[in-house]
Amino acid sequence: MMRWERAWDKPLTAFPAFHATWAALAAVVFARRWRRAEWAWWLMAIAIGASCVTTGMHAAADVLAGFVVAWLVARAERLWEAVRAWAERVANSWRETTIGPVRLLSHSTWAAAGAWCGLALALVTAGPEALVPVMTITVGSIVGAALWAQMVEGSPQLLRPYGYYGSALFAVLGFVVAALVGYDGWLLAAAFAVGGSVTQALGRGRCLVQGCCHGKACAAWLGIRFTHPRSRVTRLSTLGGTPVHRRRSTRWAGCFSWRRLCSGCGRCTRRCRSSRARISRSSASAGSSRSTSEASRRRPCSWASVSTSGSRSRSSPAG
Repeated sequence: MMRWERAWDKPLTAFPAFHATWAALAAVVFARRWRRAEWAWWLMAIAIGASCVTTGMHAAADVLAGFVVAWLVARAERLWEAVRAWAERVANSWRETTIGPVRLLSHSTWAAAGAWCGLALALVTAGPEALVPVMTITVGSIVGAALWAQMVEGSPQLLRPYGYYGSALFAVLGFVVAALVGYDGWLLAAAFAVGGSVTQALGRGRCLVQGCCHGKACAAWLGIRFTHPRSRVTRLSTLGGTPVHRRRSTRWAGCFSWRRLCSGCGRCTRRCRSSRARISRSSASAGSSRSTSEASRRRPCSWASVSTSGSRSRSSPAG
């Protein structure tokens, strides 16, 4: 019977082993109901995990990971509170030091980490021969972000040093120029789609500290409180000290999910249409999710809603 079953199966195993996960979770539930037989329930879970290995259905690492997942699920409430408390500490961790005309912000480390990790992934995906265009497009996107923030989104209240849409616009222009001078523009776009997803994900830490990443008021167990006087939540809204949603977890997790966007085409020399379509869907989804999340926040998000004089005023380059 085992040989017949194997004939229809692929030589692969799933990680983690959900056979072990469900068995362990069942042992937790049964042990809470029938405490005297707790040893029997855990013996059953261990036996199921062992059978996964002895029958060749899973590797030992799969089973171990399955038990770890069960342990995390069984302690979901405590883990959630730990994550929520950590997010609240990060949100109120604003520190700054001024040296002459330069202001050093503690939360800029999030942006730096995201930029370097994204750049590394883009280089790995595009290959060493694309070093020059990757570096050039990176610098251009930073310049574009700065120009967009000061010339389009400029506001003395928002104090935005960089603008997301300016970075995206200049990056696209960079892909076009690179293609015109002989580089593979689609490959570069795919590489930046991979690296940019991680850049945005890590960059959410900076937004959290600055007060960009929040939603509506919510229950205390679910949200975090912004109390730092420099946070936009306390400066530009009435939600300071009130539990509010962090920006949707789908936005943060979604950034990491785009890491898989170009799997299979990173170093591929053929220009497959499916990869182009995925890049287009990635850009459209990332842009629409950002617009939706910004529109849902109860605070001003553009110069039109914060300018007291009715005309656009430029923001401070430090912010």
